[in-house]
Amino acid sequence: MAYAYFSTTGQGGGSTPVGSDTPLVITQIPPGSTIGDASFGEVLLVPGGPAQRLAISISNPALGDEAVHAVTVSVATASPGAVATYNLAHESPALQAGTSDATSSGIPIPGCLASWFSVTNWSPSSGDLVISGSGTITIGNDSNGSPDATSTLSVALASEGILQDSCKDALIDLKFASN
Repeated sequence: MAYAYFSTTGQGGGSTPVGSDTPLVITQIPPGSTIGDASFGEVLLVPGGPAQRLAISISNPALGDEAVHAVTVSVATASPGAVATYNLAHESPALQAGTSDATSSGIPIPGCLASWFSVTNWSPSSGDLVISGSGTITIGNDSNGSPDATSTLSVALASEGILQDSCKDALIDLKFASN
């Protein structure tokens, strides 16, 4: 039996889906901790005093690599709902809560203004910091080990030239965001 054939070319098409980004999970490493070998000692904030330097871990729950271009920190402010709930529960406090108040565990601290706190954000010294799929990185100091990047994150309480007692002994909520 004999076979004959022609040589030829061909073409076709198809598709494959590409996923999307997955939000990173940013967690503060508690001051004084050795978790992640990258934390800073605790500094109690006082008006005009030194800043609390912050260490964080960033987890990538996605299967693929994702990059961090910068991390910002801010003092959390009270939501309108939290303010209404607080003011309803405290009908005659010396000071009513407002949406410009800082929070502690989500509860407004009446008279402790978020704008009194100054922050320093972080960005990598060169290029984006890539986190492998299902990986975690540490941004902190290297006195306890080797973080993936040195942190410039910090928060301080500015001296406003007015009584700031409303912030005394509070544990201020912070928010972290990356882009």
